[in-house]
Amino acid sequence: MDRPNYLLARIGILFLGLALVFRLTNLQIAEGNENRYLAEGNRIRQQVTVAPRGAIVDRKGELLVTNEAGYSLDLVPSDLPRQRAEREKVLQEVGTLTGSSLETLSKALNQVGLFSLDPIIIQPNLTREQALIYKIKLSSLPGVRVSYLPTRKYDETIGLSHLLGYTARMTQADLDKHPDYPRNSLIGRLGIEGAYDPQLRGEVGIHELEVNASGQLQRSLKNTPPKVGATLHLTLDRGLQAELVAALQEAMAKNGSQNAAAIAMNPQTGAILASVSLPSYDNNLFAGGISQEDYNRLNTDPNKPLLNRVVDGLYPPGSTIKPFVAAAALQEKTIAPNTQLDTSAGAIEIGQWRFPDWKTHGVTDVKRAIAESNNVFFYSLGGGWNKISGLGVERLERYYQMFGLGQPTDTDFDQGKAGLVPNPEWKKKVKKETWYIGDTYHIAIGQGDLLATPLQMVRAVSSLVNGGRLVTPHLVSTVESSESGVREDLTFPESPLPLSAETFQTVREGMYQTVNSDTGSARVLRNLPFSSGGKTGTAQFGTDKKTQAWYIGFAPYENPEIAITVIVEGGGEGNAIAVPVAGRAFAYYMSHR
Repeated sequence: MDRPNYLLARIGILFLGLALVFRLTNLQIAEGNENRYLAEGNRIRQQVTVAPRGAIVDRKGELLVTNEAGYSLDLVPSDLPRQRAEREKVLQEVGTLTGSSLETLSKALNQVGLFSLDPIIIQPNLTREQALIYKIKLSSLPGVRVSYLPTRKYDETIGLSHLLGYTARMTQADLDKHPDYPRNSLIGRLGIEGAYDPQLRGEVGIHELEVNASGQLQRSLKNTPPKVGATLHLTLDRGLQAELVAALQEAMAKNGSQNAAAIAMNPQTGAILASVSLPSYDNNLFAGGISQEDYNRLNTDPNKPLLNRVVDGLYPPGSTIKPFVAAAALQEKTIAPNTQLDTSAGAIEIGQWRFPDWKTHGVTDVKRAIAESNNVFFYSLGGGWNKISGLGVERLERYYQMFGLGQPTDTDFDQGKAGLVPNPEWKKKVKKETWYIGDTYHIAIGQGDLLATPLQMVRAVSSLVNGGRLVTPHLVSTVESSESGVREDLTFPESPLPLSAETFQTVREGMYQTVNSDTGSARVLRNLPFSSGGKTGTAQFGTDKKTQAWYIGFAPYENPEIAITVIVEGGGEGNAIAVPVAGRAFAYYMSHR
């Protein structure tokens, strides 16, 4: 019998041995560094520390928004036990102490995955005492920690909430939009908090920790502290804000009005000095995580405290529109500065239709017509009458839009509602009706379907008195780095209006007469120790003949530093209700500037 040949088997074993030696050498030498780093990844955890948000101060440096110490109880999924039974035991202990069910905690965990390094906030807004208790009672549980989570504290001056906005916990939609934001961080909502969130949020800190297989801390490694967000310096004057609130509340009390709004702005730059929408709300409720009960109460309130009436409130502007109609008529040569019209009839009658004035004015030029709010004169400028041909609806629409009406108003914190400048096409489409000359008459005195926001009106009147520049309303003047102290002064665009200097001067003189002539509708403001100009408005709305009380104005007349718009809903006549509000705001500003 022949002996078997083991040569091939021996050769195979030799090659297999060589392959094993090569692989071991490769693992230990060539891939050693890579495998060492993989091992490090298994035992090193990065703990993210959310940066405190930057402060917000008014133009004089007074704090409007700051941070308060706060804490949260978190779960770190990747540090929880791998075994399901052990993991559920940890969750059960956490639930027993916090009042959360095992089902709720498991669901939150499953949403992010068991290997996620992002902490899940189980209980936010802990007091210092609660945080200490949790640290003691839960210190032995892997994957459970108490984190520092600063909360926002807002100045409680009424009306600031609509401007400042608030912060809230991140939603899934926020995380999808900002994948670089930590899951447990806060994000700005609305107002300055929302618009300047990238500047306010700062940079997170990273703390590298070595943990054992159970996720328990072994030692602290590298620690990069968070960088506080930038400080925002606003154009707002907190004192003027408070004065405007008090003046509005007094005006509302006179006529039992429930709603009002006012905005004061530097007409030269667009810097907002004060802005009030009443009723307001407390944004500190949102900063701490608003309860469903509080949110429902605010959201169902018939007076709509969450609505910023300055930016989003839509109203017929009434006679405050007349200076802009005058500017259009002067620029289009429909009238000259010295054109006179006999308005003694007190109305315009066309067929069966009568378009009345609120009183008889007699022979009037455009300046006196502005000062006395002469309806017949402005009916004539809009739709034509007697010897005046009228602008017509097309040119009225063009000039209204030129002054910023009928389109959204960009600011650095919000985009205001567009309002409405109606035209024949709109009426045909929406109302299924034909446009008549009466419609033109109505929009020429700020009635009918014409709608504007207080923000649009203060911007428009500013353009009349700053030499014809349509400025951008804004709240932030400077962004200051918390690290270096370097300040960045912000600039905002503006656009020139194609109107002559003579047109602007004539309209301004008419607004001066509104205050300073014996028949001017705002002559009560002559008692102030400085000059001013403006225009009153009393706009009808609804079917019960209620009126909105309006005033737009500026001071001082020679070199305007402040422009204002005031509206009191259902307040009655503008000269009696809105004018005194503007007077108080002017007086405060001029004595404290």
